[in-house]
Amino acid sequence: MPVSRFQQRLPLVLEAMQTQPELTLNELAALAHCAPSHFQRLFSLHTGLSVMRYRRLLTLDRAASQLAFRASSVLDIALEAGFQSSEAFTRAFQQFVGQSPRAFRQHPDWLAWQDAITQLTNSRASSAASPSYEVQLVSRQATPVALLEHRGAPWQLGNSIRQFIAFRKQHRLPPSISATYNLLYDDPTQCEDGDYRFGLACECAAVPSNDQAVRAATLAAGWYASVQIHGSDANIEPAVRWLLQQWLPKQGLQLADQPILLQRLKFFPDVPADQAESLLLVPLLTGDEGELSTDPIAASPQQL
Repeated sequence: MPVSRFQQRLPLVLEAMQTQPELTLNELAALAHCAPSHFQRLFSLHTGLSVMRYRRLLTLDRAASQLAFRASSVLDIALEAGFQSSEAFTRAFQQFVGQSPRAFRQHPDWLAWQDAITQLTNSRASSAASPSYEVQLVSRQATPVALLEHRGAPWQLGNSIRQFIAFRKQHRLPPSISATYNLLYDDPTQCEDGDYRFGLACECAAVPSNDQAVRAATLAAGWYASVQIHGSDANIEPAVRWLLQQWLPKQGLQLADQPILLQRLKFFPDVPADQAESLLLVPLLTGDEGELSTDPIAASPQQL
């Protein structure tokens, strides 16, 4: 099916709506190479949301993340989100997830939040351009980390994130001095909720005693296939699947018996979701001498 010019330009429009919320409808239409009189209709047809609704969901999704994982005051979050008062923000947020901002901060309803942004997530996915990935082979040294393993339903991950943030604050391990990693043990779509595991880690030479179930661990040394990921976390699994299903077999390389890593470089909600940056690191099997192991029936290593 032919792709319209509007569809081709839509990912740029959605990114601009996150990074430049002050843009007018006329400016967004110009970015889409579309007549202003048709922009709102085309936007709704392709995303399933009105421009106003899409903007509101972007704003409230980021506000929810700030309430759950950052210490900014409710008023500061409200003003940053473009509301003139905390009362107006509270009304909008209550409609968004069924909780006031203060109640959500104390006891977030993760499922309500997930349900509230379903339309936003779906519209991003349906409008996303076909990704292209640039893979680099990197050799990494063993990295000591403080690790908290989340075990349980993916939608409960926020509780573990809050727990890990509390540990980092208590022991003065901010991202600016302690690199942040996630360990992708499982595909959340391929396992039962009770079996799902996800690792939260930060670089740490000696893990202090703590009440958050954080323990010492080591990220394995060796060769990794590295891919830069830009944008929201919805972009991570497609990149993982592409590496495992297409790139690895084509190169004749094999996956090592280690978890896939994700190094967080720029964080949502500190930056808009489309400006988040992560480094995907897929561990590769090596031989006794540390050389990359290849599949003899697949491509030769010269294809690297």
